[in-house]
Amino acid sequence: MTATARLRANDNAVGCDTVLPGIGSGALLRAANAGPARTVAVTSGKGGVGKSHVALYLAAGAASWGQRVLLIDADVGLASQDLLVRARPRHGLGQVVRGEVALEDAVVEVPGGLELLASPVGDPGLMGLSDGERRNLVDAVDGMAWRYDLVVIDTGAGVAGDALPLSAACDEVVVVTNPEPTALRDAYAVIKLLNQRWGEDRFSLAVNSVRDDLEGVSVHRRLSAVASRFLPVYVEYLGSLPKDDGLPAAVMRGEPLYLTAPRSPFAAAARGLATRLLQKERPARPRGAHHFLSRQRLGGAEQ
Repeated sequence: MTATARLRANDNAVGCDTVLPGIGSGALLRAANAGPARTVAVTSGKGGVGKSHVALYLAAGAASWGQRVLLIDADVGLASQDLLVRARPRHGLGQVVRGEVALEDAVVEVPGGLELLASPVGDPGLMGLSDGERRNLVDAVDGMAWRYDLVVIDTGAGVAGDALPLSAACDEVVVVTNPEPTALRDAYAVIKLLNQRWGEDRFSLAVNSVRDDLEGVSVHRRLSAVASRFLPVYVEYLGSLPKDDGLPAAVMRGEPLYLTAPRSPFAAAARGLATRLLQKERPARPRGAHHFLSRQRLGGAEQ
């Protein structure tokens, strides 16, 4: 049984068909979201909140519905997606942005029915991308946009480096936080900078490491209230993910829970987040390389 077939069998076993009423196949989802790939940035205000896990499990959840998914590990310096799925890619993000390798030659298929563009840890060529290198990456994704239904970009944490420019180039931004006050403060900082420098006004919030969904709702209400009071933005609640004791062991094995334990709290919650993401209406606004470059000319991006 292939990884994709096993994942779909697991989803059926846990009743995942009831999550998307009226939508039972990847073909129908693709018809509903016809066009080039939807691009989603997963970012956070600080490290250690589980951003990379959220990005991976969101991507896998979408793939379980038959979506053609590309996961890009753009967390420069702290890349981990290849370790989480025990992948050994020959090429990486650095070679793509430098124009040395075509994107289609750098991606690898990983368990869960999705493809990964990995990022080698410590690649000095990725420390502070030039405008041309950012354009190479966005152009590469644009060029393969019809091959995928969804592109998930795991950006770096924080407000420095390339995390914010890459997030601004995507259709949607998912901000990951946890209930800690420092994480909430830093999540607000990301939202503020993306709004003030790039004009982003809509965000999705994923709250990790909660005791229950009520805590996640409470975190969203606090952050959304502050953001809407001081900024012209709307922060939508994408959902929450619980603490899961099985996650560290899965990381050590390089075997994600969505394959080995699909009923686990984290894997099940992540499928719910992926479902809500796919059900959202696609933003009707121009994005991609040309949109990104126009923002550069407006002086919104960091120099």
